[in-house]
Amino acid sequence: MSNVRGLNAPDKHRLFSSWLTTFKPLFGAILETHIKEPNLNHIMNLTCPGWNFVSNHQSDDDGRIVIIFKQPKQFLTCHITIPGGHSFFFTAVYASNLCAERTGLWCELIHIQHSLSLGNCLWVVCGDFNQITHPLEHSDPAVDHITSDMLEMRDCMMQLDLFDLRYQGPTFTWTNKQPADPCAKKLDRLLVNNHWLSNYPDSAASFLAPDFSDHAPCLLNLAFPLPLAGTKPFKFFNHLTKHPSFLPLIENAWIQAGASLHQGTCLSLLCAKQKTLKRELIILTMEIFSDIQKRVRETNDLLISVQGLLSLILKKCATLLFLTSKEFLPLLPWTQSLIKDKREGGLGVRDLLNWNKACLFKLIWMIFFRGDSIWVSWFRKEILSDFLGNFWTQKPNQRFSWLSNKMLKSREEVYPWIKLKVGNGVSCRFWEDNWSSLGRLSSFLGMEGPRQVGITRDARLADLWRQGAWSLPPARSEKQVTIQLQLTLIQLSSETDDVYEWWIDDVIKQKHNTGSIYTALRERLPSVPWYGIVWTSRDPLCLLCASTDESRDHLLFQCPYSWEIWTSICHRCSHTPHHTWSDTIADLCNFSGNRHKKHLLLIAWQATIYTIWLERNNRLHRNNYCSANNQID
Repeated sequence: MSNVRGLNAPDKHRLFSSWLTTFKPLFGAILETHIKEPNLNHIMNLTCPGWNFVSNHQSDDDGRIVIIFKQPKQFLTCHITIPGGHSFFFTAVYASNLCAERTGLWCELIHIQHSLSLGNCLWVVCGDFNQITHPLEHSDPAVDHITSDMLEMRDCMMQLDLFDLRYQGPTFTWTNKQPADPCAKKLDRLLVNNHWLSNYPDSAASFLAPDFSDHAPCLLNLAFPLPLAGTKPFKFFNHLTKHPSFLPLIENAWIQAGASLHQGTCLSLLCAKQKTLKRELIILTMEIFSDIQKRVRETNDLLISVQGLLSLILKKCATLLFLTSKEFLPLLPWTQSLIKDKREGGLGVRDLLNWNKACLFKLIWMIFFRGDSIWVSWFRKEILSDFLGNFWTQKPNQRFSWLSNKMLKSREEVYPWIKLKVGNGVSCRFWEDNWSSLGRLSSFLGMEGPRQVGITRDARLADLWRQGAWSLPPARSEKQVTIQLQLTLIQLSSETDDVYEWWIDDVIKQKHNTGSIYTALRERLPSVPWYGIVWTSRDPLCLLCASTDESRDHLLFQCPYSWEIWTSICHRCSHTPHHTWSDTIADLCNFSGNRHKKHLLLIAWQATIYTIWLERNNRLHRNNYCSANNQID
């Protein structure tokens, strides 16, 4: 309240306006204004711009009293008294779409809280804030970071000591109603302070379906009934989606549920369909996955019985061949000779043990050099905790898969092949990575190495590089001196990252080749002198007709030489011959004639094959040739 003793003078306009700006009252009374009613609007707009006012000119021509009050543009606050209950302040908010104007709203809310001491009262703030506080409150995945506008609103809520009241309903309270390009946000909120929650602990907000608007209406319930027990969390077992009948089951149940529903909101129809699916999924789970422990036991018993039968095969075969266990032992070195390379006196049969190991090493290679693979990304995150260097230290764990543990157990064999080229030293572990010619330093110095040297077990090279030089404890042994000499050959560079390299036979390989890994794993023996005599290369043309490359299908019976013999034999057996191998086999298997005739035909077929193969070898090894007619005669 202020007695201005006349407000017609222009100099008082500026002084009074400055006073309002300085003290920022919410409302007030101007006494003894002496303003005539025709001049009231003009003078008040000059003196109190943006303020509302009312005067008593109806009872006094000089306008003895003028009440002024400021009505905010973006919110209204009122005092509400509940019959038989508490009174509280309620602020309705409709924030501007413009960021600059919303900044004014935050300032005005803070000002009204201080002016009315709302921090000590029950206060509810509800409305459309036209601003989200977190990227998760936006349906667009592209919104993935916190902006300055979000921080401004969160800072305002923190200063006002306001927070969201627990609520039911959709997370997004606004949608653009555009099915072609949908967008949803949480723009509407109901905020309360601690005093409200202390007096109405069971209160809750409900955001309903936005049937007639693009915003969800909000209801405040002062005594929302609490559940008698905690809500059982929803569980969905992902293994159900792998079952072949899952998708057809879902499709049929969804169609049947939709056929029986005709009325209700979209949300209620969706819930009804999901309840129908729940029954079908429970039945599927019981039929396919119930009593899993019993099924595992039965499968294990079956596996044990099969393994027992397999173990008897070798023994049974040895018995049939009249071999004792002592006589059977020489077969082992014979087996070893089979897997030798042809140059080493073997037959070049692949060693499955080393081949499987080479295939396993390819997976390890992918972990280090194929970061774009989804499986590699999963392995690095779940097994290695997003750090490749953990591959050398991570212990096998029961929660890991068999394959993951197998790779971790094989790391000692692959360690010499994966070397780390030091750049900035940030990702290079001093003790475990293969960055020096000494190999793993924890093995070079032993388990007591970190304690003796004074460098922690998880230290990295970058931790030992300070101001352009190595900062190391004094060496106390010859091995420590050797390590320090290795370090003097390395200069860290902040512009270069550490890079893993794949070395095979002391050569860096840019790509993985399973064959070269297999060769490196296999035991190498000296070449035998007779290799070039036995394993000779020759012209691949057929030795019988010299017109087409030799193969089984060509030799039997697409070759003109073999076809002439075979047709003559079939003619004598009163049988129609076939040109191709597959048709001949099918014809003989499905022969439905006389048993004796079939037996004769099979003997003739086998004799023909023997004759053709014998002629082929005679031409190759003895340089002897015999015509088809002579073979038949």
